[in-house]
Amino acid sequence: MIEKIVAIKNVGKLLDCSLRTSGTWDGKLARTTLIYADNGAGKTTLAKVLASLASQDVALIMGRKTLGAADSPKVELKTSGGYCKFENGAWQGRLDKAEIFDADFIMRNVHAGDHVATEHRQNLCKFSLGETAVALSKKVDETDDSMREVDSQMRDKKQHILPRVVENMDFELFLRLPPDDQVLQKIEEKKVTISRLEKADSILEKGLLAEACKPEFDRAALSEVLSSSLADVSRDAANRVKRHIAENLDEKGEKWLDYGLGKIHENRCPFCGQDVRSCELTQAYGQYFSDAYRDFKLRLQSASDKVERCLSADSLSAVTEAIASNQGLWQYWKDHIQFELAEPDREGLTARWRAASAAILEVLKHKLSDPLTIFPLGAELEAQVKVIEEILRDVEGYNALVRGANTHITARKGEVSRGNLDAERMALASLRNQARRHEEPVATLCREYLALVQQKDDLAAEKKRTKAELDKHLKAFAKTYVGELNKSLKSLYADFTLGQAARELVNFKGRKANLDYGLVIRGVPVALGTPDCPADRPSFRNTLSEGDKGTLAFAFFLTKLNRSPNLSDTVVVLDDPINSFDANRKSATVAEIRRLSERAGQVLVLTHDMSFASLVRADIEDVLFLQLRYDGPASVGIAEWDVDRVTADKYYRTYLAVQDFVDDRANNLDRVASDLRTLLEANLRMRFPVEFFGKKLWLGQMVEAIRNSSAGDRLHCMYDRLGDLEELLSYSRKFHHDNGNAAGQVPVHAELVEHAKRSLLLCGS
Repeated sequence: MIEKIVAIKNVGKLLDCSLRTSGTWDGKLARTTLIYADNGAGKTTLAKVLASLASQDVALIMGRKTLGAADSPKVELKTSGGYCKFENGAWQGRLDKAEIFDADFIMRNVHAGDHVATEHRQNLCKFSLGETAVALSKKVDETDDSMREVDSQMRDKKQHILPRVVENMDFELFLRLPPDDQVLQKIEEKKVTISRLEKADSILEKGLLAEACKPEFDRAALSEVLSSSLADVSRDAANRVKRHIAENLDEKGEKWLDYGLGKIHENRCPFCGQDVRSCELTQAYGQYFSDAYRDFKLRLQSASDKVERCLSADSLSAVTEAIASNQGLWQYWKDHIQFELAEPDREGLTARWRAASAAILEVLKHKLSDPLTIFPLGAELEAQVKVIEEILRDVEGYNALVRGANTHITARKGEVSRGNLDAERMALASLRNQARRHEEPVATLCREYLALVQQKDDLAAEKKRTKAELDKHLKAFAKTYVGELNKSLKSLYADFTLGQAARELVNFKGRKANLDYGLVIRGVPVALGTPDCPADRPSFRNTLSEGDKGTLAFAFFLTKLNRSPNLSDTVVVLDDPINSFDANRKSATVAEIRRLSERAGQVLVLTHDMSFASLVRADIEDVLFLQLRYDGPASVGIAEWDVDRVTADKYYRTYLAVQDFVDDRANNLDRVASDLRTLLEANLRMRFPVEFFGKKLWLGQMVEAIRNSSAGDRLHCMYDRLGDLEELLSYSRKFHHDNGNAAGQVPVHAELVEHAKRSLLLCGS
């Protein structure tokens, strides 16, 4: 138990905090102690100091080092086990069993703001479980951590081993490769086998030569094109049309005349409207643009196009490209077959082809421009035709050689046995991996990796056993927990209950144990929801008030304590447990504190609420009331606190202040002189509530009413004290703030004492 809070220095608001003992208090804390402090006076800081002592979490203190303080935090407390000191950032001594309810408990275990996250469920589950289950859960978590650490080491070892593995062999297979003293010899033998198969493989995969695509040249077709004519069209008409076009039109003139001729109707010119029957030129047009002549020109153009395609540069390119492609293949094949393949002179062939084809195409051009003229195959044109025919014969001769070479190539392929080259290569890779697997440093790395695998398997088995035992405890926990929690909620006047989820109350979502609960409000199940739960859906966020949320958190805390078999050895610290609570829940909280004080080893309540402290005073016996009291800018004292006096009615506080002055326990003359009238007014209101209570009457009006009372009036019983009242009225008027004549009046001590005694006597008579 905590016996004394000796000193706290440089921690938050507690720059210099120490005990202020008195004749009635020796500084020792009671089994049930309430410590009052105004908001911001260091109450929560004191709770964090106790939490740090219990958890040995030094950050709770170091993070609250007083801003601007030169010295480091220091704490000294006395427990039933001896002195505990915090100095130089470390604790000496500890508080073995303690449970602390504060804002951090709520934020860590129940909710943050308006939502419940997975971490809250996990932390709440850990808090709510019994010590055995918590220990098992912790062991599961620690085993998980160990397994993750082993996994990390395995990944590191694997990253060092993988670069030594040949051709991406499966890593597990690599690890299992056995040692072999003959492995290097087997590798050399396998290389010889693969070399033989690679040659055969190359022959089988290499392609055949390709024949050149020989152009289809037809001497007879060329001759027919050049010698063709049309008897229905007179030469004179054709000449006249051509001459007219040359003299008057451009290259589009012939099409234009042909189009216009079709537009002549009733022998009228479509352009000038004159009669064209006597126009010889128009008659020549008729002959020249006849249907027979058009058909003739189309046939002539088609035949000419065929010859032109044969003699085109593309036809020649197909031949030379095939020859060039074959030459690359032949460089390989000439080493594998007995055959001669002469390569034609591609440059000479190209030059001859281009010269001959150009001459022939030029004649075709003239023929197309003058379709009616016959162009015979003269000696010069005949010579060019022979050049083309010679080239085509050379191409055919080359293709014959290609066919002969391919016959030998096919025969050579048939002579070669392929074998299973892929399988042999895989076998070689496996042998190389086998050699590397048992070389250093790989052999050592593999041994260490396999040891880690075994360690991980052992940890997994241990986790499985521990988790099975934990599951057994969790099932027992779930059977009674919801009922006990709802009992705590009921005792706090909550209008909602805990509803167990459809699945088990405790599960392992996120790999850690979760308390997976829901709420029931007015008989309707309400899910807790997630941080991003829509605002239009009922959830923890929008169905519970701040008071409800605080009640839920306190119920979780109480249920844990009520289930604890070690509560009698536990220090319970409650830091403002009634935030946002209404009067009923404050009273219910006091009742719970009373029950805790009967069972717990010690209960320390920290509060800023005087009315709550008054409820504790009225309901719980043997409570020590203390306060954090500022004795100066930096000095804070832990001293006795007279809760009855501080929380009393104003009349009683005024009466006691006057009594302290009379008893020489205070020397506040101005305050007492002003309080005399207030005290007498309050006393008369209590004596005569019908006549005075609720009415804004001051002492002079009350005295006047007594003076004017009749024998049958209730006020008349004060008539015989009228003299004292009038004298006290006259005296107090000099010092009361609403009397303008009070300025500059200084009470005389002896005179004030006398009037104070008379006022107290009158109040008690």
